[in-house]
Amino acid sequence: MRTNLWSCPVLAGFVLCFLGGCQTIYEVKVDAINDPQAAKGVIYELRIKAPVPAGTDGDDVIRYVRAALAARGYVEAEKGVSAEQVVEVDFGVGPARLGYIYKPRDMLTIDLWGKEPPKGGAVPVELREKYLRVTARSTAPHSLHAPAPEVWSVHLVVEDEGKDFTPYLPALAAALVDYIGEHAAAEMILKIKEADALKSVQALTK
Repeated sequence: MRTNLWSCPVLAGFVLCFLGGCQTIYEVKVDAINDPQAAKGVIYELRIKAPVPAGTDGDDVIRYVRAALAARGYVEAEKGVSAEQVVEVDFGVGPARLGYIYKPRDMLTIDLWGKEPPKGGAVPVELREKYLRVTARSTAPHSLHAPAPEVWSVHLVVEDEGKDFTPYLPALAAALVDYIGEHAAAEMILKIKEADALKSVQALTK
């Protein structure tokens, strides 16, 4: 992955309210790289980084990742069949760090200085990364002293005040499917509505 990955903190989850009601919109940071010469839609073996983080549903993660791979033409190796790539999955919640989010005046109560900013302002909060990293490595022979070369890798992050991974999984999975085996010229931010993410993963896993 790029060495400057996630160097700029961005508010990643927020709620919009309007006449039709309130909805959650996630800002998913995406970084994707690939080997442009590598084959796509190959036979793969799935590996989950252990142990599965506490408070997460590993079965749902596996199900969504398998569905996303299938949608891009990848086929999971059956018993006794050699895989051309090993797909590694890593996910969880990172440690808390101090950050700031902007809230308009009508969403603020009293700030740390005992007064309400007249036009809204930055509020200190604990931010945590909810991340999903999916990496494909070639099974072709390579040096025993170096890891197998990456064929492609997708790193997805939502960073906000949430402490649990599971509510963010549909948005992360919805973002994943478009970037498997692809290359992004620069880190991107996708705004994904919670309702759209749920529809997307439901369609994937039918």
